[in-house]
Amino acid sequence: MKLTHKMEDVLSALWELERDNKVVRVRDLELFFGIKTSSVIDFLRALKKRELVNHEKYGYIELTEEGQKIAKKIQYKRNILKRFFIEVLRLKPSIALKEACAFEHYIKEETLQNIVCTTDFVTEHQIKGVYVKDELTDYLKTFNKDNYIQSLIPLYELKKEETAIIEEINVKNKKLKIFNDMGFVVGRNIKFIEESPLGDPLIFQIEDKIIPITKIDSQNILVKHTNKN
Repeated sequence: MKLTHKMEDVLSALWELERDNKVVRVRDLELFFGIKTSSVIDFLRALKKRELVNHEKYGYIELTEEGQKIAKKIQYKRNILKRFFIEVLRLKPSIALKEACAFEHYIKEETLQNIVCTTDFVTEHQIKGVYVKDELTDYLKTFNKDNYIQSLIPLYELKKEETAIIEEINVKNKKLKIFNDMGFVVGRNIKFIEESPLGDPLIFQIEDKIIPITKIDSQNILVKHTNKN
C-alpha cells in the first residue's frame, strides 16, 4: 500500500529518534511533530498494518527491517536535497532543511542523481581558475528578482522575427502535456514567424518545427527576449 507523505515523515522521524535516543515512545513522536496522542496512534496503526513498525500498547516503537530501509531512503533524499540547497542555491541551513523535507516526497530517482551531479560540479569545478560555486554565489547576490519578472512577457507579445526563450508555462497536468507535446517546453528557444491571415492562430518556430497556437493559449506561455529588432 502506498504511503502518505505524513507516514513517510513519521518513518523518517522514528529513524532519527532511534539513532539519537535508542528507544522511542509515543510521547517522543508527539513532541517531535506537535500533534495529539490519538494522531500518533493512528499513524502507528497504519504503519504497523504495513509491517513497517513494531509497537505494542504502552510499549516502545521500533522500525522493522523494511521500515528502516524506507526511512534510510527518505533520509538519503533529504540529505542530497539539503546539500544542494545549501551549497548550490546558498540557502540558510534551516531553510534548506525545511525545503528538503517538502521536496523529498516528490523527487524522482533520475532527478535526484542529476542534482548530485550538479552539486558536485558546482562545488568542485573551476573555470579559468575560479570555482563555479564562487561565480554562482556572486551572481545570486546581484540577481534582481523584480527585474527578472518584469523581463518576462506573454508569448503573443513577440514581434515578427523576434526570438525568445520559454521561461514559464502556466498550465498544469493534461494541458501542460499537450503544450509539451506540441513543442512548447521550458528552456527552448522560440521564434515568432507570423500571424495567420485572420490574426489567429499565431505561428512560431521551435527548432525545425513550425507550430500554430491560439492567442488565448499563448497567454499561458511566458518568454524572455533573446533579441529584439
